[in-house]
Amino acid sequence: MYNLGFLPDGDKSVTTRQETSFQSIKEGLELLKYNGIMTICIYRGHVEGENEEN
Repeated sequence: MYNLGFLPDGDKSVTTRQETSFQSIKEGLELLKYNGIMTICIYRGHVEGENEEN
């Protein structure tokens, strides 16, 4: 499960980033077992969130 954005009630200057999130998701898909499920939740309320969504 991916929860992209930042930690609620945490330091809002610490966020996920498009480049590292994309790379991590690609690597995670390679490890995912047959019929496995990956969920990705994206918080779009910040600049990097908008980039990750696109």
